[in-house]
Amino acid sequence: MVELVGKPEEIFGQEHILYEIGLDIPNSAKFANLFREIGWHIPENIYTPDALLEELPIFQKEKSPTSISRSLESTNQPIISVENVHYTYLSGTPLAKKALNGADLVVNKGAIHGLAGTNGSGKSTLLQHLNGIYRPNEGRVRVEALEVENLETPLLEIVKKVGLVFQNPETQFFEVFVGDEIAFGPKQFGMEDIRDRVKKAMALVGLDFESFKDRRLETLSGGEKRKVALASTLILDQDILLFDEPTAGMDPQSRDELLSLFAQLQEEGKTIIIASHRLDEIAQITDDLSIMKSGQVLDTSPTLKLLFDSEMLKEAGLCPPLIVRIIMKLKENGWPLNDCQYLATNKLLSLLETLSQ
Repeated sequence: MVELVGKPEEIFGQEHILYEIGLDIPNSAKFANLFREIGWHIPENIYTPDALLEELPIFQKEKSPTSISRSLESTNQPIISVENVHYTYLSGTPLAKKALNGADLVVNKGAIHGLAGTNGSGKSTLLQHLNGIYRPNEGRVRVEALEVENLETPLLEIVKKVGLVFQNPETQFFEVFVGDEIAFGPKQFGMEDIRDRVKKAMALVGLDFESFKDRRLETLSGGEKRKVALASTLILDQDILLFDEPTAGMDPQSRDELLSLFAQLQEEGKTIIIASHRLDEIAQITDDLSIMKSGQVLDTSPTLKLLFDSEMLKEAGLCPPLIVRIIMKLKENGWPLNDCQYLATNKLLSLLETLSQ
């Protein structure tokens, strides 16, 4: 069934309807709408970043110091440490391919940590070293006190601490039906009250228990499969959670719900690592960020610092997220945002609305 027909400006002007049917308007148009809501005079039909940046207003008042602080900060207590890790797929064969080339990484307990890089930068391979799927050819991997590189360290002990949701969720499915798949892990660990655990995990990711428990996995959409994979991991209640491109294949509403879930899990004390090339999402949710290229970590710093480092992003083949470009342009236009400490859209809008009054 065709939901909407019209010119781009007519379709994009119905953001709420698009959201309800699983679509989204361009980020530039979304920001333009938000800026209009706080009283800025932004023309209609703004669909590209350059067009939006050209319309941002000049600051007209006397400047005063402003800042936004994150309500949640990670500790400086490392929970994961990676030192000089090398890994080659099909090592010793004509098909050998170097994936990690001296990667170093430190992740603090309780942080939401981002891993950013282009395809082939080594993000997925590094994640899979953190829960023992791969053991390094060279180097050290520590998860709390566990020596992951040591083949005598039982994989089961690592998995009890670290859960991973793959980029392609179907690669981690073992069962035929949704309910059985989510219950698979708890059965291996001998957990009790499995049915209640399955219901709770499904509720966390937005899957109705009665509607989905008996669905065959091959009948699900890509986004629904990702939710099943998420539930299959969350049900194990591991302290460290790894997500590889977690919002891929998700509609806008599911994406927003997942980002909110990450914040909730952090409040519960979980440490989360998100590998993604979607810097707009990384900007919203992460405390710290590592930039990867060619199997190496170029830098690890607070997310705010790295996303404003245009040279570092360029070296890694990445572009600053739109919210960073907006803040940089507003600074050029005289807005007192030099102490801005948060890249969440709602926080920035609140500050800009206050400054506009």
